[in-house]
Amino acid sequence: MDGQAERTATAAGVVLDVVLSLLVVFAFTTLVLLLTGAPPLDSYCQIVKGSLGSWSKITHVVKVWIPLTLGACGLLFTFRIGLWNIGVEGQIMMGAVLTTLLLRMEVDEATAFFASMPAIAHPLQLLKDVGLGYLTLGQPSPPLSVGEGWPLIRYLMDDPIYHAQYVAAIEETINGAFEPAKMAATYQKLHDLIAPYVVGENGEQPGYTLLGSPEEFEAALATLIDHASQRYKAAQEYLSTQVPAR
Repeated sequence: MDGQAERTATAAGVVLDVVLSLLVVFAFTTLVLLLTGAPPLDSYCQIVKGSLGSWSKITHVVKVWIPLTLGACGLLFTFRIGLWNIGVEGQIMMGAVLTTLLLRMEVDEATAFFASMPAIAHPLQLLKDVGLGYLTLGQPSPPLSVGEGWPLIRYLMDDPIYHAQYVAAIEETINGAFEPAKMAATYQKLHDLIAPYVVGENGEQPGYTLLGSPEEFEAALATLIDHASQRYKAAQEYLSTQVPAR
């Protein structure tokens, strides 16, 4: 019973310390707000909105909170054993240095490094298995491209079955509904359909339109037709480089 009572008393003491600390912080903050003429309740509402008002704000708070919490953990340990720790800034800096080293690791290297930690090693192994072992842990999202910048598509394109289906789909598309003459006819038909309601007597009126002039409307048709032709040529050029793979 003595042990249970001691643990209960210890837990109660911890809770009391936390409550008293929060009360002191709120009392001091409220006093400062009153002295500066700011309404405390509105100020606290703005603090909550500014820190928790959106996911991006919450993310920013967590990003700042983590190193401060880690530094506080170092202080708590030394305080508990009766020592002073004046190296919190150094701990945070070293944490940043070591984190940077980890983020510069490639997936292949990190998989081996974290082999003793399955929760981390398993997802890294999955990335390695699909050919992404050369990525670094801190690498930002790459721009979209069918190459090393978009490795999953590169992985699929290197598969001969998928590649053959991809080439066949391009051929079917550009030689079907997207053939330049058909696209030009479709654009012309749609142009003629909406023209009376854009540049005709029932068309858009000044002040209520984003159209600069009737000439812009006509030029847009030529631009669309030219764009379709250019994309057709680009697809043909790509197919001409894929003949050996087909």
